[in-house]
Amino acid sequence: MDFGIKQLLGVILIVVGLFVVFWTMYTSYLFFTAQAEFPQVFSNSAAANTGNNQAQGTMQDQINAMLGDQMKQFIPEGTVTGLLNITSWSIFAFIFIYGGIKIASLGNDFLKRSSQLSQPVQPS
Repeated sequence: MDFGIKQLLGVILIVVGLFVVFWTMYTSYLFFTAQAEFPQVFSNSAAANTGNNQAQGTMQDQINAMLGDQMKQFIPEGTVTGLLNITSWSIFAFIFIYGGIKIASLGNDFLKRSSQLSQPVQPS
C-alpha cells in the first residue's frame, strides 16, 4: 500500500474512532442530565387487574394481591425498568467507547508504520 494512502487511512480511522467516543460521551451526558430520555430497551408490562377484585378469591390469591400492593408501595412503578434501561445504556456506551478506542488505535498504528517505513534505516 502506498505511504500516502496509509497515512490518509490512519487519519480517517483516528477521526472516526474519536467521533464514536465523543458522540457516546455526549449522548451519555444528555441522558444523565435528563435532557434526553434513556433508550427504552425494557418496558413495564401492562398487567390487567381484572380478576383481582372478586370477592370469592382463594386464600392464595388474596395473599398475592396483598403482597403485590405492598411491593408497589415499597418500590415505585417503573423503578426497576428504569434501572435496567440505565444499565443497558451503560453497557452499550462501554462497548461503543471501547470500539472507538480500538478504531483510533488502528489508525494510530497505520500512521506509525507509514512513518517508520518512510524513514531511512541508519546503520549502527
